[in-house]
Amino acid sequence: MDSVRHFRLSHGSLALKWLVTCFVVTLAAGYAVSLLQVHNRGSFDFQKTAIHFRGADGGADEENGIYIPQSDTTMISVAHVHTFTQPVALGIMGLLFVFTGLSEGAKIFWIAISFVGSLAMNASPWFIRDLSPHFVYGMYLSGTAMFLSFLVMAVSVLYEVWWRKESS
Repeated sequence: MDSVRHFRLSHGSLALKWLVTCFVVTLAAGYAVSLLQVHNRGSFDFQKTAIHFRGADGGADEENGIYIPQSDTTMISVAHVHTFTQPVALGIMGLLFVFTGLSEGAKIFWIAISFVGSLAMNASPWFIRDLSPHFVYGMYLSGTAMFLSFLVMAVSVLYEVWWRKESS
């Protein structure tokens, strides 16, 4: 158990470092594409995001056409994919992050923020559609928390792999 507790990515083999790097870079690319999708859907605009989930009053938006609220089927389909894939991606990133030189407190904080952000982000569309358009702020806040935690973990992992000086 002590060998696992003291293992650091900076001590890994070159093959492990490349595997970790390829994983982090391709996961970051996937994250960037998901941000483009979110931007395309709502342009990070409060009103457009609310309309996307809630529909427009009376079902029509004069500027952009007809918008009806998202159906349960659509919401469940999107939630299904996100609630399965985000924990896997964040879990693997978190596992790699555990093997960096940051303090235990910092590791716990960023890992917890990533999962809390994911849960809140996945709940937000339902709250926006069914309760209030003001939950768009919660969606933006949770998305920002998830993004920042992902960024901190990814940069920390890559720093540990390639730039941290090895010490025994």
